[in-house]
Amino acid sequence: MISFSGNAAKSDRDRGVLDADSLTKLVTFSMAQRNELSTEVFRLRESSTQLASDMQLAQRRLDQATQKRQADSYQVKIFVDTKAGQPGTLRLIGMTFA
Repeated sequence: MISFSGNAAKSDRDRGVLDADSLTKLVTFSMAQRNELSTEVFRLRESSTQLASDMQLAQRRLDQATQKRQADSYQVKIFVDTKAGQPGTLRLIGMTFA
């Protein structure tokens, strides 16, 4: 459209019938369209970047949730009651942490 209007403007200028008002309106419209489209492209690129970031975060969370758990660990306290080196009683109290 711009090249068409440019060719038409050149032709009109060469014939001496250039309509400056129409040409100004066409150029203004063209600039407004370009501005709107470039703003939309910018917004879509930002949105795309944010969606990619969100997708990576979701994938990391999914990987963490579905990865195999390592072996359970145990914490144990041992209490031994003895009297003067004699055999005593052993009592185990354990807690499991996953």
